[in-house]
Amino acid sequence: MLKTFDIILDLQKHAKFGAFSVSQGDLNSVVLNLTLMQGDQPVNLDGSTVRIAIEKPSGNTIFKDCEIVNSIDGTCTVQLDTQSLIETGTYASELYVYKGDTVAVTGGFTYTSRKTVLNDETVESTNEWQSINQTISDAQSLLSQVTNSAQITLNQQILWKVQSAGKEAVYSTPIVKTLSTGVKALIYTSWDWFIYCRNADTGELIWRYPTGSNCYGRCQAEDVDGDGKIEIIGASHDGFVYCLDEEGNVKWTFSNLYRREGLGTVTSSDTSSITDTSKDWVEGSFIQGTEGSNSSLQVTSGSLNGQSFEIKEAVGNTITFFNPLETAIPVGSSYKVVPKYDSDINYQHAGTLNEENGVWFLYTTGFDGQCVKIYAATGQLAWKFSASGNIEPFPYVGDVNNDGAVEVLVSSLDSYVYCLNSQTGTVIWKTKLDDSNDAFIEVHDIDADGTLEALISSRDNRVHILSCIDGSVKSFTRDSGGDIDCKPLALGNEFYCGSDSGTICGYDSEGEAVWGYKANDATNTSMVLGSLNGTNLLIQGDQSGALHILTEEGKVVKVLYLRGGIEGTPYIENNEDHIILYVTTTEGWTYSIKLQ
Repeated sequence: MLKTFDIILDLQKHAKFGAFSVSQGDLNSVVLNLTLMQGDQPVNLDGSTVRIAIEKPSGNTIFKDCEIVNSIDGTCTVQLDTQSLIETGTYASELYVYKGDTVAVTGGFTYTSRKTVLNDETVESTNEWQSINQTISDAQSLLSQVTNSAQITLNQQILWKVQSAGKEAVYSTPIVKTLSTGVKALIYTSWDWFIYCRNADTGELIWRYPTGSNCYGRCQAEDVDGDGKIEIIGASHDGFVYCLDEEGNVKWTFSNLYRREGLGTVTSSDTSSITDTSKDWVEGSFIQGTEGSNSSLQVTSGSLNGQSFEIKEAVGNTITFFNPLETAIPVGSSYKVVPKYDSDINYQHAGTLNEENGVWFLYTTGFDGQCVKIYAATGQLAWKFSASGNIEPFPYVGDVNNDGAVEVLVSSLDSYVYCLNSQTGTVIWKTKLDDSNDAFIEVHDIDADGTLEALISSRDNRVHILSCIDGSVKSFTRDSGGDIDCKPLALGNEFYCGSDSGTICGYDSEGEAVWGYKANDATNTSMVLGSLNGTNLLIQGDQSGALHILTEEGKVVKVLYLRGGIEGTPYIENNEDHIILYVTTTEGWTYSIKLQ
C-alpha cells in the first residue's frame, strides 16, 4: 500500500501544501505527486530534468531524480527511499528543474519523519545502501550537529563551452599548457578518435589530430626535446601513443606490446615451445593470469598455418605453451601473438612525463599489462616491465622512499601494486591487495611519520594505505559500497575520496570516516583541490553531471549541474580571488567555468 501526497510547487512561492508526516519504518511506500507551477500556469517540462533535493535533520543533503508524468501539465513523481526517512525529525525539500544551461529552483516544503518500533538497524539492513557497511551512517553521526550548508558565497560563470561535432563522450582529463606563440592551450582526447588542442581562453579549436580509434584518457605536454616548443603526447585505443608538435603533426608513435613484439618467425621449436632469436621478451609478456585467460600464438604460415596455442610463458626469446603440441611448429613458420581480448591492445592514458638529469622520459602503461619507460624526445624504448593484468591508470613517478632516486608506482588488474626502479624497471617491492586495482595513486605522508604512504583505491570498494618503504599495508577504509575508480585527495592528515556508490567521504590517517556526503550518482572522476581567498574547496564531479563543491568538513558550498556525466578529472587553475575549471562531460561538452 502506498502513501501518496499531492504537492503543488511554484518557482517563486512556497508549496501549496502543509507539512506532512511519514514514518521512519516506511519502506518504498511514500510517493510524492508533484505539480510545478509558475503563477497560475503549469511549468512546461518538455526537455527538462527534475531532481529533488532533501536536507535531512542531520544537515546532510541527498538528491533523487523525479519521473516526469506529463511534461505539458508540469507533473512529476518521486518515491522516497529509506535514506529520505531514516532520521527522525524535519526534512526540508525543494525541486531543481534543469533545461539546457538553465536551472530553476522551486519554493520549498517540509515533512517530518517519526520514530517507529522498527529500529534503525532493521531498517538499514533492508535498504539499498546496506553494502556501504555503515560508512555513511557513521560519518553522518559525527556531523549530526553540523549544518551541511557552508556559509560561503560562491558565484559561477560559464566563460565558454563547446560540444564535439558528433556529440561523442569526452572522458579525458584535460591539461593546460602555454604554446611557444603565447597562446594558452587546452589539450584533451575524445571518444570521437581525436586529440584536441583548443584555445583555453576562448574554446576556439587550434587543431585536432585523428587517431585510429576511440580516445579516453589524459594527455601530457612539455618541451621534451629542447626546441622551445612543447610536444603533445596522447594515447588511443588503436594501440598507439602519439607524440605531436604544436601544430598537430606527428613526431613519433609508440606501439603496444602486441604490435611491437607480437610478430615474428620461428627459429627453433619443440612440442612445448618456440624460440625466436630476434626477440627479448620481458617476463610476464602476453600473460593475463591462469590457463584460459592468456594470449595465444597463432601460426600464420607453413604446415600449421591457422592453428593457435595458448601461451604459458614468454621470457627472453622463448614462448612456452600450456599444453604439449602434437607436432612442433616448423622452423621458418611465421606467427603472430593474438590477445585474449581485443581491448588488450588499448592505451588508456598517455602516461607520466618526468625530467631526469635534463632528459625527459615518458612512463606509459597499457591494457597489454606493461609499464614502459620511453625517451620522450624520440619514442625510443628504455625498459619494459610486465604485470599479469591490464594496467589502466598512468603511473605515479617520484622519489617515494626517500632514497634520493626516482621510483615508479603502478597498480594492475592482477591485484598487485608494484614499486619499480626507474633506471632499470626491476621490482623493488610488490603488494597484493584483495581485488583488482584500476584507479590512480596518491602519495602523501598521511600519518606524519616522516615517510610517504601510497593511497591505493581498489575494486574491493576500499582505499588501502601502503608504506612506500616496503609496500606493507598500514590500514584501509571500510567498504564504500562501490568500486573506487578515482584517486584519493590527501590534505594534511586526512584524505578524501568518492566511490561508484555515490559516496564521498573524508577519512583520517588510519582510514576511518570522519564525514560522509551522498552525491547524485557514481563519482568515477578524481577530486581536485580548489583554493579561494584562503579557503580550501573540494571539487568532485559525478556521473549525473553534478559538480559538488564542498569544504574540508564535507559541508556543501555549491552544486553545479552540467550537461552529461563527469568522468574526466577537471583541470583547475587557482587564483587569489577566483578559480577557473575546465571540465569535460560524457555528452561531448567541454566547459570553462569561473568561480569566485
